[in-house]
This record gives sequence, structure tokens and C-alpha cells, in this order.
Amino acid sequence: MGILKKLVPTSLLALFGCCCTSQAADPPKLVGFSLHWIHPKLLPSPPIRIDDATKATQLSMAFEDYYIPLDVPPYDCPMYDVVVTLHKQDGTSTDLKVYLPRQRVFPGLWKHPSGGLYYFDVEKKQPKILVDILRPYIPTNSVYPTTMTNWPPVKFDHGIPDFREVNYPIFGDFSPSDFTSGGQR
Repeated sequence: MGILKKLVPTSLLALFGCCCTSQAADPPKLVGFSLHWIHPKLLPSPPIRIDDATKATQLSMAFEDYYIPLDVPPYDCPMYDVVVTLHKQDGTSTDLKVYLPRQRVFPGLWKHPSGGLYYFDVEKKQPKILVDILRPYIPTNSVYPTTMTNWPPVKFDHGIPDFREVNYPIFGDFSPSDFTSGGQR
């Protein structure tokens, strides 16, 4: 949609009624976010709420166009680590399931409210934005080791790793040359 906005003057979009000029296309104003850790090896715990509009807005930058309805085929992955709930100023919220980035293997992905899965864009520093903000809230647990010396193999299915049985450190400082379209170089 951003490309469409650049190619077609706003006056023409308004004249023909394209959804790109509507209020819905603007990012919502956020007042905070919540984190609900759902990794299958973690004990159930209540969500953590962070009422910080600035951090919520920064965090939302990792989820490009999350607020725009998309017509995409729904897809799932073997598991998710956390549900990030973005709380809007109007009192509504949006839940985004997140499969966190793992060191040496995976830039992470998230599930759009419309059902599609999207890799975090390394070139836009989305994994770094995400991990920098979530780092203080990541559970201290063997599921999320901070260092490793032995790197066990990870199974992949359709380009998605399965971390249900293998634990790798959460990591966000990838170089754009590390991955291409969600795959490791």
C-alpha cells in the first residue's frame, strides 16, 4: 500500500475512494502493550501490562501494517513464544502472536490479525526493535538460554524452525547479510 501511495497522487486516491487514504490506513495511537508468554514449556502466568505509549509505538514498528486488514491465506507455525497485545487510545487492542528471533538461526516471525505469518525484516531492524523492548520481560528460564556452547540441530518445515524441543538464545542484532526472505544465508 505504501508503494501505491507514492505512485498515485493523494487527490486521485480520494477521488476514486481507495482505502489507502482512509483513517484506517493511519497507524492507531497506542497507550501501551501487554505480554502474555505462551511458549509450551513455560508455566502459565498472567499477562504483563506496560502502560508506556512511547515504547508501545516503538514496538509497533516491528509489526509493519499490523492494523491494516489483509487478504492472506492463514498459516500457523509449530509454536509461539508470546502474545503481544497493543492497546489503542480508543480502548481497543490488537493481539499479535510472536515467534521470537533465535541467535544464528531465525529472525523471528509474527502472525498478522488477518492470519498470515510474516518474518521480521532484518533490514528494517525489526528483530532488534522487538528484542530490545521485550528483553527486560523475557522469562529467566532454560527455554531462553542467554549463552550457548553447543548448538543442536533445528528442524525446519516450510522455512519455519521448530523450537519446541531445542532451546536457542533470543537474539535481535542480525546483520542484513545474515538472512534473505526469512532464510539463513
